Amino acid sequence: MGKTGAATPQLLWPVPLILEALTQRVARSAEISAAPTIRILLFSLVFRPFARLEDQASFVVIVFSVPAAMCPLSTAQCAERELAPLRLTTEKLEELAAAFKDEIIKGLAMHKHHGLKWVPEECSLRMLDSCVSVVPTGHEKGVFYALDFGGTNVRAVRCELMGEGKIVSKQSLKNLYECGGDVNLMARETSASQLFDVLAACVSELVDDQQQDREAFNKGPGLLGFTFSFPCTQSALDTSILEAWTKGFKTGYDTTDPVVGQDVVTLLDAAILRKGLNVKCAAVVNDTVGTMLSCAYQKQPGSPPCSVGVILGTGANCCYVEPEAAANGYKGRVINVECGNFNKHLPTTSVDTAIDEKSPNKGEQLFEKMISGFYLGELVRLLTLRIFGNAAPAKAKEEFSLDTKQVAILACTCVPGTPVDAAADQKCRDTLKESWCWETDDASLKIMKDIAFAVFDRSAALAAISIAVLAERTGELDNNGSLTVAVDGSLYVRNAWYGERISEYMKILTGDKQKRITLRAADDGSGKGAAICVAALNGGYHP
Repeated sequence: MGKTGAATPQLLWPVPLILEALTQRVARSAEISAAPTIRILLFSLVFRPFARLEDQASFVVIVFSVPAAMCPLSTAQCAERELAPLRLTTEKLEELAAAFKDEIIKGLAMHKHHGLKWVPEECSLRMLDSCVSVVPTGHEKGVFYALDFGGTNVRAVRCELMGEGKIVSKQSLKNLYECGGDVNLMARETSASQLFDVLAACVSELVDDQQQDREAFNKGPGLLGFTFSFPCTQSALDTSILEAWTKGFKTGYDTTDPVVGQDVVTLLDAAILRKGLNVKCAAVVNDTVGTMLSCAYQKQPGSPPCSVGVILGTGANCCYVEPEAAANGYKGRVINVECGNFNKHLPTTSVDTAIDEKSPNKGEQLFEKMISGFYLGELVRLLTLRIFGNAAPAKAKEEFSLDTKQVAILACTCVPGTPVDAAADQKCRDTLKESWCWETDDASLKIMKDIAFAVFDRSAALAAISIAVLAERTGELDNNGSLTVAVDGSLYVRNAWYGERISEYMKILTGDKQKRITLRAADDGSGKGAAICVAALNGGYHP
């Protein structure tokens, strides 16, 4: 048997095999930790031949480190990892504001050198000429019609301007999905004529209800302003060429009767004529420009001038009065920024990339995809899947199964300073149950509310950047001056707390100047604004 005595310890289980098995098991975990390394203690049983029975077994402790990426996270930790990039620091806000300001300057130079041609290599912002030079005074009078088309809803509006900033209006609201019947009016195979016939019908139905207007239009054409909320090139107030569809529209792409590249005034006038209606489209304005004009007409006497217009709804955009417009080759004073396409130094996350990858305008409107109501619900849905993984409800896998209105219900409970409210929490639970058939426990509910608020709050921060930069660009804040910013759109109008978050971020960016910037919810700016534009254009009176 050989010499007796203490023998070299022999491991019953080979350590390399144990380590390999452990490593593979941990690596299969779906989530990872943010800590740099984890210390792991491995106990290995040692057998000592020829030792006394009481000393037969002992343990050798092996200590080694593995990368933290191999260690699983809790759902709460996953949430923090995913939501942290959505919370913008002061430094990031300032970086984005500087980049946005730089793009404005580049856009002006681009227009000066290239005119109506957009050169995306020079500037991500289209900086379009609205051709609007006359800002309403509030004294205009008369009856004017407007057609508001910027998404899935279409509105015809009759506006009677009474002077002194007062308006009496009547409207007819239609939904494209309902109006189209079996025809998808947003589809590639749908022609321009099919879409614009529906738009003209909305105007015709409203005029038919007004006998005095029908009689007046027999003597002379009625005047209509068209709020068309898509990127267009305008060489005149009544000439507007659609450059590209946004917001999911593809109408006419696969037909010989397209919309892109065509004058939407010509398309609308032809459709109105087919209806036998004596109404002429006298002006086309973007919804953002219309919002600013509406606010300028209706603001209280003595209040600061309205020099910036903002839309925060299904889409996101802004316009402003440019003090050096003429020097840069613009016909109008109001510039339609089309800020949704801003793409410099954006805080892009994996879910933003996923949204963009599946959009019909991949690589475009990246700023808008982080701000607008069309996308916020989908951002929350994708974050839910990333954070909860297999624990997420099955219905959350369905695209656009959570809309922004439902997200707002969750988000508003997390606004700083908001007290805990059992009734509000119950409303959140009901919302998730209704949308996703999901009965949430307290922990899951908290995470869902945090997700919703983070997405909404980033939207507010990014909106604040564009508003703050444009407010300063107008020059109205110089020498202790002040100005009014007109805001329309469901995100802002339906969520007062969202506007407050915008103001908080504007304070970070502008300091004490923020007190001299008044955000005012516009009264149906995208509808009335076009009618007001026509009124101001025609000397303020039309019978």
